[in-house]
Amino acid sequence: MKLGVGSRGINPPGPDKENTSPAQLVERFLDYGGTTTEGLNAMLDSGFRQAVHHGLDAAHEAARHTPD
Repeated sequence: MKLGVGSRGINPPGPDKENTSPAQLVERFLDYGGTTTEGLNAMLDSGFRQAVHHGLDAAHEAARHTPD
């Protein structure tokens, strides 16, 4: 099975592409294995998840102080 990139983004492996959450998409790639899995594992091992959370927290905090 190959992973493809279409006009609507990355096509996840497996059925039910329409109702796939971002977390489910990552899990499918990790379960599938291959080069994407190696890249994701390297990012996760290097603190990627914490970096994303930190970035989202910073953006949320900035949005709280931005006038409408």
